[in-house]
Amino acid sequence: MFLGHYAVAFGAKRAAPAVSLGTLFALGLAIYLGATRARDRVGSWGLGIFVIFLLAIYAASAFGPPPPSADAIAWSDMGQWLVIFWAAWMDRHWLTSSGGRFPQFESPVP
Repeated sequence: MFLGHYAVAFGAKRAAPAVSLGTLFALGLAIYLGATRARDRVGSWGLGIFVIFLLAIYAASAFGPPPPSADAIAWSDMGQWLVIFWAAWMDRHWLTSSGGRFPQFESPVP
């Protein structure tokens, strides 16, 4: 595993994935914030709460106890659809930096 080579530098094998995933999460958030802007307060508050929620879920799954049963895993997996709908609702309250609802891409094919 590629991250295993860097685990020694981080001091523990459990820290390497947390650092690498945290870095990717921060980079993705920075790109999103650079390419978009909040349309209203719902968008800015919604994104902040959404980020805190995602970080809490990651911390609970990485450092919490294992799930008690397969049914608990199945129900939490079904609950992930709520996260997708929440992200879509929150994204409707954001605009691209150019001011449009969606970025305008030119087709590479004439």
